[in-house]
Amino acid sequence: RCRCNGHASECVRSTGQGLEERQVCRCEHNTDGPNCERCLPFYNDSPWQRATNDDAHECQPCNCNHFSDRCFFDEEMYAQTGHGGHCLDCRDNTAGPHCERCKDDYYRRDVNDRCRSCDCNPTGSEVTQCDTTGRCRCKPGVTGDKCDRCMPNYFEFGPNGCRECECLVEGSRDNNPECLPDTGTCQCKENVEGQNCDQCKPGFFGMHLDDPLGCLSCFCHGHSSICESARGYSQMLIESDFISGSGGWTGQTRSGDDVELEFNAVTEKIGISAPSVDASYFIAPEKYLGNQLFTYNQYLTFFLRVGEKGARASVQDVVLEGDGLKVSTPIYSQGNPAPRTLEQEYRFRLHEHPSYQWSPAVTAFQFQRILSNLTALKIRGSFTTQGFGFLDSVKLESGQRGWGSLSLSSVEQCTCPDGYVGQFCESCAPGFFRETEDGGPFSRCIPCDCNGHSDACDINTGRCICQHNTQGDHCEQCASGYYGYAMGGTPEDCQACPCPQQGECIQLLDGDVACLNCEEGTTGNRCDMCADGYYGDPMGLHGPSRQCSKCTCNENIDPNAVAN
Repeated sequence: RCRCNGHASECVRSTGQGLEERQVCRCEHNTDGPNCERCLPFYNDSPWQRATNDDAHECQPCNCNHFSDRCFFDEEMYAQTGHGGHCLDCRDNTAGPHCERCKDDYYRRDVNDRCRSCDCNPTGSEVTQCDTTGRCRCKPGVTGDKCDRCMPNYFEFGPNGCRECECLVEGSRDNNPECLPDTGTCQCKENVEGQNCDQCKPGFFGMHLDDPLGCLSCFCHGHSSICESARGYSQMLIESDFISGSGGWTGQTRSGDDVELEFNAVTEKIGISAPSVDASYFIAPEKYLGNQLFTYNQYLTFFLRVGEKGARASVQDVVLEGDGLKVSTPIYSQGNPAPRTLEQEYRFRLHEHPSYQWSPAVTAFQFQRILSNLTALKIRGSFTTQGFGFLDSVKLESGQRGWGSLSLSSVEQCTCPDGYVGQFCESCAPGFFRETEDGGPFSRCIPCDCNGHSDACDINTGRCICQHNTQGDHCEQCASGYYGYAMGGTPEDCQACPCPQQGECIQLLDGDVACLNCEEGTTGNRCDMCADGYYGDPMGLHGPSRQCSKCTCNENIDPNAVAN
């Protein structure tokens, strides 16, 4: 008779190889063994027990979530959870007592997904384990799902993460401080340089956040390319609000004929009409003209509306003229709208960069030269045949010396070369004069040519202010009463004439000096003897000095005789 511990209803002869022939149990309740004394493999979720009349104590399968076919009974786990089936050899990169999770360094998005490798970059990751989305935990400055690259504005990917770039915002391209991830070199604006985009390129100055190019070109009247932002300047506005009149604005056709403006006291605007097919312009008054160099890279703004639809723009809608040069731009350039019957604001940057669409194309120096002597500012008012236009609230941003609410970095302080002085190298230094007479601040300064007898000359003519007893435009002659070779280049070139009362003299070929214009009655190279017909001792050779006096011989001598 077999003993089956309540887990079999019949016994059968054993047929297993190597077993002696005997009765064994035909086990039920997921049990196994000759006497059903143990659970079947993979049925270890609860401890084996004998069956009773009240409870078959059926062996329960392990819960391995279909990722394993092997398990063992874990008594400690059973005591804690009521389930003792501890899975072995979990498949498909799973782990845990029930193969219920991904093994280390693997993840899955949900329980129905397969476990995938985290593949966290060992250099850039804090740990090799990722979250349930596959994102790894990165070291400082590192980014990417796998922590495999530097974050924007970080560089030098390494065991400690990435170093933050030190890009200067106002010098960085598009004001976005970002550097190359391998070298840390920042991506600079066009006129900016340096590892950190923290300095203007040579020939540029005044780095500013609002400048898409970063820095401005040095002007210095063309005499220097070294400058920096001058201190003590602030922004100011040259403006016209038309509250009480036209404010000096006038009207003119494109061909130059005068056009009368209309002032509307109710709307506080000025208006202009086109008398024919020729376009009409609002002409700015004197306060907008002259030296407007401080307006460079700043904005001209105004409000404009037209009286009819169908406005036709041209390349000469806003015009700047100065110093013999002229640039213009269409009304719709720089992102401005086409004219409409509704009032609209217009804003134009005074800068030569092609993106601002001033034509013809000019250099930075040429554009600033126009502004340094602005002779005309014109805003087109009519855009159709015999059309109307209305202008309001014109503002030209400029600068002024002194502190204000908004400091200005676009005013330069030049470092001038030899021969030039002034904040903008606009003047000749002492000892220099204009190469072109009355050539103005753009003409070259050249050294005064004074043969070593002066350090100063007239700034326009170059005429020397002579010293050392010299005279002439270049101090090339000895002054009256002096003799010598004035172009010798020494202070002793011209010596006083050895003549009475320092009279004029000449130097003879033998080196001797002969006085000129001796006083009446005297003669000799030094005017030191009495002439024929005179007597005396002018040099005091025979006693006290006596002037030469005319002989009074009562007409008893021949005046033509020698030594009479």
